Amino acid sequence: MRHFLPCLVFVALSAAAACARTPPAPSSSGDTGVVVSPATSFDFGTATEGDTLKHTFVLTNAGSTSIVFDRVQPASSALQVIVTPMQLGPGAKANLDVTFDTLDRPGDHDKLITVASSDKGLPPVSLRVRARVQPLLEVEQEQEEDEEDEEVRMGETKAREFKILGKKANEAQLSIERVTSPDVTAEVVNKPQDGGISHEIKVTIQGKKLGHYHAVVFVRTGLANKPVLKHFFDWNVVGNIQIVPRSLHFETGAAAQPQERVAEFKSRLDGFAITGAKSDSPAFKPTFRRATSGKSWELHVAVVDKAVLATTQTARIDVTTNDPIEPSIPLNLTVSAPAAAPASAKPSR
Repeated sequence: MRHFLPCLVFVALSAAAACARTPPAPSSSGDTGVVVSPATSFDFGTATEGDTLKHTFVLTNAGSTSIVFDRVQPASSALQVIVTPMQLGPGAKANLDVTFDTLDRPGDHDKLITVASSDKGLPPVSLRVRARVQPLLEVEQEQEEDEEDEEVRMGETKAREFKILGKKANEAQLSIERVTSPDVTAEVVNKPQDGGISHEIKVTIQGKKLGHYHAVVFVRTGLANKPVLKHFFDWNVVGNIQIVPRSLHFETGAAAQPQERVAEFKSRLDGFAITGAKSDSPAFKPTFRRATSGKSWELHVAVVDKAVLATTQTARIDVTTNDPIEPSIPLNLTVSAPAAAPASAKPSR
């Protein structure tokens, strides 16, 4: 036993010494990966639409093995990215050249570029470029307004004006090229404002048919960098009747209460009345009456057959009125099962 213990100590010390002399295996992903110089982001600052912005990131292979940049992915089509060279030995450098085309891209930009290599052990490198691009020309964005500002009454016309802004607004020679809707006419209007001139597009919309519509106005500018300015806008052609809510929702099951829903019909016309209501499903029975205020009508829709309701997803109430524009109005109904209650947790034993 005396001789055995020293042997064990000698073996352990020999093994530890051997491990100390053996160098660690090189990592397939390099020692410290890819280093970006001078930083992983760059801000171009303020530019003018039409400028071509360029910047170069320097990528260094800080690892101990060669790598190949095989996936370079800009998150925007506005960016063009070129890496030279694509293959780097240990300690070698590559230029990542970024070109940002700002034409037709006014506003604030924050663009991401992802660079990955053939070494799957290396995490992808994320680069960012930022810029604030001032427009050559743009149409002032509409602020949040009441829906009535976008409404045109059936049989009437409504004019709307949109300001033209931008660094070249006073240099442009503006004229209307075309409008995509036959219900819209457009003209360029110049107004004195604060000692200068305000340039605007004036559109006149005709309310010919009920519904929601959109159009585009194409404006010639006379500018080489931006020869055409486009403006998109929407409007609704409405009648005299307003319905709140515009559809009614029901749920199946015993817990679905109440089993009656109400829609209110208001009209701009004096003497308005609902004259009839008919359901296309036997699950519902509609009734109508003048509201207590006397200025509107109420449509009450009650569930009369729960068995049919359980197999119904959509239905419709056809409402007839004395309105000359909307003598018949469909009111949509939707049906769904109630949300399942969460299962109660079992007590632990």
